[in-house]
Amino acid sequence: MTPDASPTVDRLAGLFDWDGATETEIDWTALTEAAGHPFPEDYRRFVERFPHGSIGFLEVLHPSDWGVPEFLRYARNWHHVMNKRAECTGGFPYHFGTSPGDLRSGEP
Repeated sequence: MTPDASPTVDRLAGLFDWDGATETEIDWTALTEAAGHPFPEDYRRFVERFPHGSIGFLEVLHPSDWGVPEFLRYARNWHHVMNKRAECTGGFPYHFGTSPGDLRSGEP
């Protein structure tokens, strides 16, 4: 699969000296329906460009490698962890979630 161009993802690939794409197919329709919202285009390009696993310190988690329910459960748990870390650290003005103004990932 050759992902569509994304300047942000292309820049990240350059930083990691990554010149490839993943062969993993992602059922975006099923994932969107299960999550209850569409996923940002840059996120889609990110997981279409990089393979599941680690590239240096970059960790890539593919929804298709986890299965839709497990991936969404992991994303929800990760939101809670990141929000707790931000509360403990203080001074972090953002919240992880899907409401307007939140930093967004897979949580419905």
